[in-house]
Amino acid sequence: DTVNSIMTVGNNNVTLTVTNLENSCFDTLTQNIFINLTPQANFLTNNVCFGDTVKFIDDSSLDVINYFYDFGDYIGSSSSQNPNYIYTNPGIYNVTLVINSSMGCQDSISKDIVVYDVPYVDFIIQNNCEDVGNIFKDLSSVSNGNIANREFRFDDGSLYNDSIVNHIFDEYGLFDVSLKVVSTDGCVDSIVKTTQVFPKPVIDFTASDACDGQKTFFNNSSLVPNSSIISHNWNFSSEGFSSDRNPTYIFSSDGVFDVSLSIASDRGCESSLTKEVVVYKKPSVNFDFISDVCLGEELNIHYVANRNDPNIASWEYSFGDGNISNLQNPTHRYNYLGVFDLGLSVVSLEGCENDTVISEIIEVHDYPVADFLTNKFFVSETDPKIYLKNNSFEATIFYWDFDNGQYSYQENTSVTFDEPNFYDVKLTVSNKFGCSSEVVKTIQVTAEHTFFIPNSFTPDGDGVNDVFIPKVSKVSSFEMQVFNRWGVVVFESSSINLGWDGKNSRGEDLSNGMYLY
Repeated sequence: DTVNSIMTVGNNNVTLTVTNLENSCFDTLTQNIFINLTPQANFLTNNVCFGDTVKFIDDSSLDVINYFYDFGDYIGSSSSQNPNYIYTNPGIYNVTLVINSSMGCQDSISKDIVVYDVPYVDFIIQNNCEDVGNIFKDLSSVSNGNIANREFRFDDGSLYNDSIVNHIFDEYGLFDVSLKVVSTDGCVDSIVKTTQVFPKPVIDFTASDACDGQKTFFNNSSLVPNSSIISHNWNFSSEGFSSDRNPTYIFSSDGVFDVSLSIASDRGCESSLTKEVVVYKKPSVNFDFISDVCLGEELNIHYVANRNDPNIASWEYSFGDGNISNLQNPTHRYNYLGVFDLGLSVVSLEGCENDTVISEIIEVHDYPVADFLTNKFFVSETDPKIYLKNNSFEATIFYWDFDNGQYSYQENTSVTFDEPNFYDVKLTVSNKFGCSSEVVKTIQVTAEHTFFIPNSFTPDGDGVNDVFIPKVSKVSSFEMQVFNRWGVVVFESSSINLGWDGKNSRGEDLSNGMYLY
């Protein structure tokens, strides 16, 4: 027969008694059975992230002579006391430890261990141009878990925890960007990617000096490092536009204009630059002159500047006869008759030139020929009147000077001389262009031994016949008295040159009437 009995650890006496059922005879046998202590299997470990090493630390009782770990993945096992193991997949694994003591006793224990999913780390990059900022978007995830934290790290030390980051780099080029992701289970993974910042075009241009109405030439020295330019867009102060690399443009007027250049690279990067471009004002070519001039007389020219005209560096007048002048306000004499062009070229201090030619504007005229005829060149003081007839050629204006204070503008005239003398009669004639000439002829009035007394005079102050005076010649003494009708002396003179002016001795005007002398 088999008997089961639980014995205690240590020495146990077991007695077997056998009895003969026929005669009740029996026999007894006692043996000592030693019960060994059963080993206690145990191990210590931690949950880990996938890819990390799981460390198993034996925590079993003493007197264990062998160990066997079953890692629960149907792949791995170990007979080491404190093994390390790396699982090939994340998950929950039931790990069993079987131990045997030196007495052949065995024990085992099973525990669950979790191998957490490591975050799947990835991000996409939107490369951009300088000063725009590159965009980084986190695509990371955790199977059977969640993300607890993320960290974008840049070469310049910048850190971001956002899932979408816009970072502006200090310059263009290639830069490493890392993303580290931590799950709620504490598992960490990271990735490093390279981002590129595209260079912006470096813009510069120069413009040539230009005058109103002239082309301005633009020299474009722009470039894009490690790239190429695909478009140029010029804006000439909203007056005009161009897509040429080095355009020319004629502005609508003089002045200061804002010129903008925008450039795009093959990477889509754009830059723009605005500069002021000066278009210098042309000097005016206005001048005053008289178009009809006389042969040999000076033509006077006066330069007339407009308001806000630039300063002038040089003038050059051409007179149409092969002569020029660089004076601002020149004079010129023509030496022969004809019709001439008159031109002016002016250059400003900024180098702007303007010119004009007035065709057939100057006409040089000949002088009229002055001459006159008279009925006599020698006259007596008793008959001093002479007649003068114009005999000039191509004259339209006449001026007579009789050398006695009297003048005339008639074409033909006469004159009466009051005193014996030599008189230089001058006739000045002009044509319709103002050209004039003159002729002088001498008239001699001779004295006669005569005594002439007028019978009337008109003292009205008009300068004609205002004085009653005898005309005598070759007289050594003279005395005259004037009486009114009652015989009263109203005037007397002992000088042949002192006549009566119609006043009494007190200077009072006498009445009109008959007087005796």
